[in-house]
Amino acid sequence: RKTHYLMILNLSWQGEQMQTHSKDRIARVILMIVALFFVSVSVAIAQNTNLEGRWGVGLRAGASMLTQDIASGVDGDLGPIVSGNVMYALENFLLLGFNVEWETHAVNINSIGVGDATTISVIPFIEFRAAEMETISPYVSFGMGVNFNLFDLNDFGSAAFNKFDPPTTVALKAGIGADYFFTQNMALNAEAGWKYNSDKIYACINFVGCGKADWKMSGASILLGIRYFF
Repeated sequence: RKTHYLMILNLSWQGEQMQTHSKDRIARVILMIVALFFVSVSVAIAQNTNLEGRWGVGLRAGASMLTQDIASGVDGDLGPIVSGNVMYALENFLLLGFNVEWETHAVNINSIGVGDATTISVIPFIEFRAAEMETISPYVSFGMGVNFNLFDLNDFGSAAFNKFDPPTTVALKAGIGADYFFTQNMALNAEAGWKYNSDKIYACINFVGCGKADWKMSGASILLGIRYFF
């Protein structure tokens, strides 16, 4: 009887396991169907997106790398960049916008850190994209504005310089990117760009004197973020 009872329990346990596996398979199939449904709806909505006459806002962040030495013996490290913009679509293929960027780089003179260079750029821009709005919409952009350059000397830099004021410069920026519209209003955004930021700086070195030197802060950046169109 004991053996018979154990056999019944074993068969019952196997039946429950089979039911559990069956339920798991059904649950996975349901989840896959739901996921495919939402992806299909998302793509269908995005393909019908019309931007003409709509305002948009965007927020992105990434990394920026200087594309040359700041001056002879002076270089800048890879640094963070944050970008916020407002846009208006005149047509599906043509957007006008206003971009504000913040970026910072640690600066080294002969491999010794002297402080952090920060740039705040204000850049009106124009953006061209494919006339037909698809789920993925590539674009190119061009902008011209102003770079406000700031410098925060560290202890070593303060001991070496008694004047170090970077100039305000012309900002020229070109970018190539793409929006992935997953609803009619919202898109994931990725952009690679290059920004011009170059002039002369007037600096005074303790016990040496004052003079002008190069201030080449032009750099390339990669940005990732979200755009929302009202």
